[in-house]
Amino acid sequence: MVAEADKAITKEQRLQPLKDTAVALLCLIFFFSGASSLLYQVAWQRLLTINYGVGPVSVTLIVSMYMLGLGLGALAGGALAQRYSNSAVRIYCLCEIILGLFGLASIPILHWLGNATSSASFAVYCLCICAFLCLPTILMGMTLPLLTESLTRLNNSFTSTVSTLYAVNTYGAALGAIIGAYVLISFLGLDFAVYVAVTINFLLAASVYFALPKIKSGIHSHQANSQPREIINETNIKLGTKMYIWVFATGFVAIGLEIVWFRTIELIVKSSPYAFATVLGIYLTGIGIGSSLVNKFLSAKPKINRSQLYFTFQCAISAYVVLSYTLLTTYPAKN
Repeated sequence: MVAEADKAITKEQRLQPLKDTAVALLCLIFFFSGASSLLYQVAWQRLLTINYGVGPVSVTLIVSMYMLGLGLGALAGGALAQRYSNSAVRIYCLCEIILGLFGLASIPILHWLGNATSSASFAVYCLCICAFLCLPTILMGMTLPLLTESLTRLNNSFTSTVSTLYAVNTYGAALGAIIGAYVLISFLGLDFAVYVAVTINFLLAASVYFALPKIKSGIHSHQANSQPREIINETNIKLGTKMYIWVFATGFVAIGLEIVWFRTIELIVKSSPYAFATVLGIYLTGIGIGSSLVNKFLSAKPKINRSQLYFTFQCAISAYVVLSYTLLTTYPAKN
């Protein structure tokens, strides 16, 4: 019995470097995936404003369509990951390739769209933006569940997997927004920023297609005689109706506050072209830090009441918003 236990430990020790490599690769992929997505968002927002102008409605529509597309894509990607779990990597690569091709075509499409509808009504303008952003945002949303499926199979921890990937993806998105606006667009132009995002899409597809299957095959070959991993399904995680309502409300408030803060900062900085990217960068950085910290906190205190913790955070956010806007509206009046 002791010899078998020592053999199992030795096998796990040989397997751990492969797992660490796979997790590191997936985190790197998600970091640059987030960066490319926000590069597109910042560049497309600037390109759209060339023909349609800058305004709160324009920014709100772009952010709303991004969130809607990401949500629909996540639903579609989750369904595909469950149904075609063995092909999740290939589907992810296909999404990245299509995204890259769309990115290449996006510049002439936007120029043509602007020229064709520059004098059209506001309703037509809204429909054009929605139609343009629909495909790429859905593809972006599909990438998270597809790669989460791969990492969960290696890591066996659903909560840790989602939190890690979400945080890393958000950090990449924040960097993409800041670098895109302050460096790529400012010094090299809008077209160059889009081409950088396209290059990232193609490199991600190639990296996942050629590297990840080899690592996974090595892990699976070592795990052939080991116990099967824990299956995560409705018997392991049960989300009630209240949980979905809470999550929906959280997203509603979060994006609503983002738009409000953007409008406030835009007034302070006199409609600077960097305002949108700056708000996005700071907002996403905070979300990434919060995701990382709460993951560590829950790991250290697994028995804590998570519902109470959730509502505590919501109360803290409410108090901060009230205090910050009270100071913001009263302090300038006294000076």
